[in-house]
Amino acid sequence: MGFGKNSKIKLNELKQKGENNPGGDFLLGGKKPPGPKKHIVLYLDINPQDYKPQTEKAKILSFFSYQECPNCHNVHGWSYHAQYLKYLEDAQMTILRLMCRNCRRTQAIIPAFSLPHTSLATQKVQRYFEYRQAGLSRHKASIASNFVSYSHGFLRLLERRLQRAVSQAKAIFPNWGNPHVADFSWVTSVVKVQAEALALVNAKCI
Repeated sequence: MGFGKNSKIKLNELKQKGENNPGGDFLLGGKKPPGPKKHIVLYLDINPQDYKPQTEKAKILSFFSYQECPNCHNVHGWSYHAQYLKYLEDAQMTILRLMCRNCRRTQAIIPAFSLPHTSLATQKVQRYFEYRQAGLSRHKASIASNFVSYSHGFLRLLERRLQRAVSQAKAIFPNWGNPHVADFSWVTSVVKVQAEALALVNAKCI
C-alpha cells in the first residue's frame, strides 16, 4: 500500500470531557453531541489512489495492530469484522469494520478523503467553504468548487450544518480556536492548516 508523504493512520479516543472532542462526526452529519458514552473513530489518512481495502485488507489491519484500543486501552490488535459499501460522489467504495480482539467493540475505518455521513469528497466540500469564506456568493462558490449539480437548498443545508457543528464545538471547547470567528474561519483557526482543514477536524470528530 503506497501512502502519500503526509499520509498516516490516526486512532482517536473521543470522551465526553477532556482534550478531544466528544461530539462524534457531527460536522455536516447533522448530529447532536452524544451522551457520556464514548464515541470511537478509526481514521485512515490515505490518498484515494492508495486506498485498496479489498486487496490489501491484511496490510490495513497491520497498521492498527499496535494501536491501543480507545475503548478498553489494551493492545491486543484488531480483527476484520465486516465491510459495507459507501458512496463517494457517484461511485461506491468499500468501508472496513474492525473489532478489538480484547473488548470486541467494532468500528468502521473512514478514509480522510470521504466526508463522514455524506457521499461527498472532503476536499470538494472544503473548496466550497473556502470560496464562501473568501466572499463568493453561493452560486459562484458552487461553480468554482464543482457543486453546480447540487441545488441551492442543499448548499444552504450544508452551511447550516457547519454552523451548527461549529456552535456546538465552541460551546463544548471554548478554548479551541479563535472565539471571535465563526463557521469555516473557526475551523481553520483550530487546525491552523487550511489546506486540510476539514480532514483534520473530522480526525478530531468535530
